[in-house]
Amino acid sequence: MTAAAASSPVPRAALERFFADAFAVADRAGAARGRVARRYRLGPGAFRLVAAGVDAAAALDAAFAHVRLPDAGDAGLEIHAWNEADGALPAAPWPADAYGQRGGIDLADDGRFAAFYQLGADTLSIIDRDRGRALYHMRRSLPYWERSFPFRPIFHAALAGTTLQPVHAGAVGHPDGGVLVTGPSGAGKTTTTIACLEGGLSYAGDDYVLVDTGPHPVVHSLYSGAKFTEDALRRFPRLVPHVWNPDRRPDEKALVFGQDGFPAALVAAMPIRAIVVPRVSGLSDTTARRVPAAVAVRALAPTTLAHLPGGAAGTLAKLTRLCAAVPCFELAAGTDLTQLPVAVTRILERLSA
Repeated sequence: MTAAAASSPVPRAALERFFADAFAVADRAGAARGRVARRYRLGPGAFRLVAAGVDAAAALDAAFAHVRLPDAGDAGLEIHAWNEADGALPAAPWPADAYGQRGGIDLADDGRFAAFYQLGADTLSIIDRDRGRALYHMRRSLPYWERSFPFRPIFHAALAGTTLQPVHAGAVGHPDGGVLVTGPSGAGKTTTTIACLEGGLSYAGDDYVLVDTGPHPVVHSLYSGAKFTEDALRRFPRLVPHVWNPDRRPDEKALVFGQDGFPAALVAAMPIRAIVVPRVSGLSDTTARRVPAAVAVRALAPTTLAHLPGGAAGTLAKLTRLCAAVPCFELAAGTDLTQLPVAVTRILERLSA
């Protein structure tokens, strides 16, 4: 994105008009298809999904089914979702060069509106922070990976001014305390997380979780799904019958929703006692050692910042504060998967002693 584009704000009046016109499209789609309104937990609060028709609702509900709340009640954020076939978006007020590499649309740091286009998923998300209302437009059937964690940019933008932060990490433990499991692709994050839940630990997420980075860090379950490479899935044969996409293409991961594959392990929230950075050791045994907070920041921040456009400085500050607030460990993950939950349990016991 050029400096010239970044220095040319989209007029507020144009953004207000676009949002109002787009909302009218969503409203008409809901009236035609039938509105499906459902409420879900969002950390200590809630959000409401208003989908245009049962198909749109079904595409989005599975990721959040484990944190569904009674439909009546307050919600700090309302997301209206609809398919392109039920209504096309009006012409956007921003220029073509406003689209960033990570999906963010440069509105010149507009404090009220934020917009995101997700390449691959082909979705456009727009949020009006002042009104706590967002729009989610789906131009085609959602790919499996977007079904596993929809609305990430919306949550990121909605919670930017709070201590809450969507984070690229897994979380396992017990309701009275658990660990974040983080690291780049191939580091063993999913294998560690799923081995721990198979070993009897509670599960708050595998790919993205919501973390309160305040003085007493807490992880909140955001999505229930877990994604597996073919090699990883072979290590957990019990989950094979619960794969959501059994006829997936060779380039797709297997997706298992928690309410299908491991409902008893799901937990809504737990205090964060430590951050664990796994490393595939190639050895049989698993060992753990304490590492500086900077190691955890380097594991946690790059992918979180890459996936969530906008507010990078604020996000990095939250993640740095989080990693400084709790002990951090490197987990040299061995090939004997039964040792992984034992190692994590020992860390938790050590910290609670």
